[in-house]
Amino acid sequence: MHLRQAKVNDALAISELVQAGFIAHIAPDWESSAQRTFLEETGADQLASRISEAAVCLICEEGDQVLGVISLPRPTLVQLFFVAPGHLRKGIGRTLWSAVRTHLEVQHPDVKTVELNSSPYALAAYKALGFFPISKPFRRKGAVATRMACWLPGNALEQAPSPARKQMARQIVFTPKAAKPPATYSQAVKAAGLVFVSGTAPTDPATGAIKGTTIQDQTRQCLINIQAILEEAGSSLDKIVSVTIVLADEEDFAGMNEEWLKWFPSDPPARQGAKLPARIPGLKVSIAAIAEA
Repeated sequence: MHLRQAKVNDALAISELVQAGFIAHIAPDWESSAQRTFLEETGADQLASRISEAAVCLICEEGDQVLGVISLPRPTLVQLFFVAPGHLRKGIGRTLWSAVRTHLEVQHPDVKTVELNSSPYALAAYKALGFFPISKPFRRKGAVATRMACWLPGNALEQAPSPARKQMARQIVFTPKAAKPPATYSQAVKAAGLVFVSGTAPTDPATGAIKGTTIQDQTRQCLINIQAILEEAGSSLDKIVSVTIVLADEEDFAGMNEEWLKWFPSDPPARQGAKLPARIPGLKVSIAAIAEA
């Protein structure tokens, strides 16, 4: 997959992606008249004009397939932000938004906030990207939305309204249902709409000892501990977007995957691996995770 600036001749592919996502996830909450208006306004001809006039319009593609799009008619407003229905929860939206933020920070350093209107379906996804509600849900001309905003790094946090400050505040997460960490780090930290879970060993919280002698057993215990931590933070395993798995022995990779697939049989999170820099007696695996709050 790679990102690039959208071109006018991408309008048809973008239109098909946007309308497929709208019909699948947004249209059910809208009145029929609002649905028709949206579909008319996102036809290929109309989008061709938007692309040519946009402050920034990026697409994510794989081969000749467009998997995601984000379009800002001006630097302070996201007008279109869609990921193909079959490619959700694969980091495409986060990649697009990160690229737009970088563009704005370089090309428009005076921009402090970016706003958008979110459908009920997308609220959690936008919160995970750092957007916060700045209005109650409203209905306008048959469409249902919540106004949201994201404060860019150059903006002082104290300028944000209190609901945003509260959600952006750093919170330490601890549960006795997972092993107590050493004084050097926390089980997890909740911030900016995400939960960052530290590298979690297959430790039995009742005894403090490593539980299990096989890679399958230890992988299972790691995930049990992470599940408890995420639940304490108000999240869950199905909200994990990325993990890092550290193995003591590369030959355990297949066994780890065997257990992993029992927990994530479909739509798994993004994943990367590493090797333990030093052996700890009995420890075969450690797993860190990032999840939507």
